[in-house]
Amino acid sequence: MSIAHGSADAGARPEHLAASALLSLEGISLSFDGVRAIHDLSFDVAQGAICSLIGPNGAGKSSLLNVINGVYAPERGTIRFA
Repeated sequence: MSIAHGSADAGARPEHLAASALLSLEGISLSFDGVRAIHDLSFDVAQGAICSLIGPNGAGKSSLLNVINGVYAPERGTIRFA
């Protein structure tokens, strides 16, 4: 699974970006009967940003959206929506 957005350095997560993010996920993990769907996923989405979520079938895209929407509770991590 890949999160694509306008950041040139996707590996770094400066604190000023996390503080101004409209949506912030940190350390999200989810599994179903021992099958890991999402493991330690973190990213921020700034207000007005356009981003995409891409990956092959079974990569966890729908599971991630369901965690963000509150359908599933993450096993670990935090979600912040400003």
